[in-house]
Amino acid sequence: MDQIVRLFRRGRPNIFEEQLEIIDFLNNFCDNICINTVYHKHDYEDIANIFKIISQFRGVKKWQVFELDYYQIIRHKKEKR
Repeated sequence: MDQIVRLFRRGRPNIFEEQLEIIDFLNNFCDNICINTVYHKHDYEDIANIFKIISQFRGVKKWQVFELDYYQIIRHKKEKR
């Protein structure tokens, strides 16, 4: 796994809670919040739980879910060489 991805995932152990705090703050002022979620095979089973949580925020109008493609990351690194 790429060092940057490792840092992103493990370098901020409370990242989910941090994002919920930001959404909660924005929810007080905005009624058109869009959330982007990137998941991979280890997160797949949590998607339903994430949906339940973000559905509680009235300001969230759009939720986009993207799959993290490790092969695309590897191809991109090879192309940069």
